[in-house]
Amino acid sequence: MSPLIGTYGYNGILGMGGGAAFDPADHGTVMVHIAGRLDTTHSDTDTVTTIPDHGPSAHVITQSSPTFKGVFAADAAGSGLHAYRVAVDDYYTLAGGSFKTGTAIAILNSSEDPFADFNGVWTETGAADFLLVNSGGNVWRNAGKFGTNIYVNGVKTVNWDTPVSTFQSGGGFHAGTPATITNYTFATDNTSGSRSWNGDICELIVLEEVLTEAQFQALDTALRAVYGI
Repeated sequence: MSPLIGTYGYNGILGMGGGAAFDPADHGTVMVHIAGRLDTTHSDTDTVTTIPDHGPSAHVITQSSPTFKGVFAADAAGSGLHAYRVAVDDYYTLAGGSFKTGTAIAILNSSEDPFADFNGVWTETGAADFLLVNSGGNVWRNAGKFGTNIYVNGVKTVNWDTPVSTFQSGGGFHAGTPATITNYTFATDNTSGSRSWNGDICELIVLEEVLTEAQFQALDTALRAVYGI
């Protein structure tokens, strides 16, 4: 399949979501920024072994093993958005650092309805979660570091909008002071393949600061505008 045409840039800048240019640094200190950026080396369904961090620290998020890796989806869910597509057993790790984390938000959808057991998006390895889906229904888990400070499409709720195959924002901010984490997993909970996300992840932004509710909603609104949500 021929490579996608484009230069590095956000989905929205390239007209995929119809939104305006967006810089997450306008909302806080970026710790990690995973985005569905394009370059001429990416093709639809290319296997993704490493995921670049477009934040200032430029971390490299790597596949967990030779078999656990997603693909690059050039037309996620028929939406025209570009995303990392992960399925059962696929996940990535970011290890060996000191990651100050207070806020996180993602643009994503799910291929499972209802969600399977504890599908994770961005979690602390071996400990309490940040973005994590609970078992037994289409809800974000509210027993982790975010507590009840969880939002879906700008509304304070743990309940996903339905159908879950549509793209939406999900995220929140720490219930206390920012946490310092040494190891993270992306697209799973606690490095368990059985808890991998199953769907498309267009963007993930992790900020060092614990935002206020008003600040978080401003971030959420700006990010959703990029994707036309």
